[in-house]
Amino acid sequence: MSTKNRLIILLTLFFTFLLLIFILLYSCSNIFITPVKSLSSVSKKNEWSMFGHDLSRSRTTGNSSLTPRGSLKWLFNTGAPVHSSPAAAGGIIYFGSRSSFLYALKARDGTPVWSFRTDSWVDSSPSIVNGIVYCGSNDGRMYAVDSKSGKKIWDFKTRYGIFSSPAVADGILFFGSEDSFIYALNAHTGKLIWKYKTGRNIISSPAVFEGIVYFGSMDGYFYALNTEDGRCLLKYKAYSSVYSSPSIYEGTVYVSSIDGYLHAIDSKARNWILERKISRPWMTLYLYGDLPIPPPVSGFLWSMDFRENTASSPLICKNRLYTGTGNNLAAIDIEKHEILWNFRTSGWIESSPAGNKETVYAGSHDGCLYAIDSVSGKKRWEIRTKGKITCSPALADGVVYFGSHDGNFYAIE
Repeated sequence: MSTKNRLIILLTLFFTFLLLIFILLYSCSNIFITPVKSLSSVSKKNEWSMFGHDLSRSRTTGNSSLTPRGSLKWLFNTGAPVHSSPAAAGGIIYFGSRSSFLYALKARDGTPVWSFRTDSWVDSSPSIVNGIVYCGSNDGRMYAVDSKSGKKIWDFKTRYGIFSSPAVADGILFFGSEDSFIYALNAHTGKLIWKYKTGRNIISSPAVFEGIVYFGSMDGYFYALNTEDGRCLLKYKAYSSVYSSPSIYEGTVYVSSIDGYLHAIDSKARNWILERKISRPWMTLYLYGDLPIPPPVSGFLWSMDFRENTASSPLICKNRLYTGTGNNLAAIDIEKHEILWNFRTSGWIESSPAGNKETVYAGSHDGCLYAIDSVSGKKRWEIRTKGKITCSPALADGVVYFGSHDGNFYAIE
């Protein structure tokens, strides 16, 4: 072999090696595109401007001296079931209904400010950012509406319905769709920045933390994507559909799968190269005794099996996690991984709880909204409606807001 040919072979091997190193670093690290850590925010004081209160979906106001006592302040009838969870900002309450309308009501007395008609159910929950209301509809469109006038600014069409509730961070709007994609749009113009396809439809509402967007899919996986370019950093196997939305607390992501497992996932974890391709054959060979036990799934910290179907999303406050599972509202010590108490209702709890350090609020398919002492698990009060409650309550200025499938929207003080 000539010297020239040897040189060509050596250069080919060298550049192939560099390419493999680049692919490895790009896939398993943030060296080339670092997530923007400023992409995290919270609602203003005494407001609840998005589903889950903030971009980490904590679902809590933390410390609060304003605690509702269980008296009806006002009621508004939409004429159709209300699944959309409310948002509260600037003295206005925003929510959708299966009447096909997005509503804006005065928080003071429930007087309508405006209503915006879509072409189908509005089960998605609104987010309010810089005077714009963002909300999806079962007509497949994500809408941007002026918060004062109710006039449409823009809309973006997906192939199927949108039940996922949007998150807006640093001018980028994130949401999932029934068409199996997670979308990132320019929040000002509605133009597509990127989209990422999962294996099935997305009901889960994304959370954003330190430049990474987290969400689940009905394909049985939980995802972490770089907000800048949609690159997948972590694809965590939950082994069952992920209907619920994540909540992030002190660097750990908590999310439930429909089979009743609560998953605690490292927010900084990344899949090792080829993990998803070789993990299954590795496990098979391990079971036959041909290989050592494979490493745990990337991101896995711990899990808990509730042994009940779970669609509720967790609330986290002061190292305690609260979530609905089956007919129970459960409180978990996230340091000891122990169940502290269960409060049992007469129906499935699909509603995601909201609250503060004193009281947890959650709806049930039995038609009641419950106020539960966060420490003891004892009932403080309940409000009974004439339909199941699937939306998640919002807490603002000492008032809890929620809708029911009886077609009414409630304000409780």
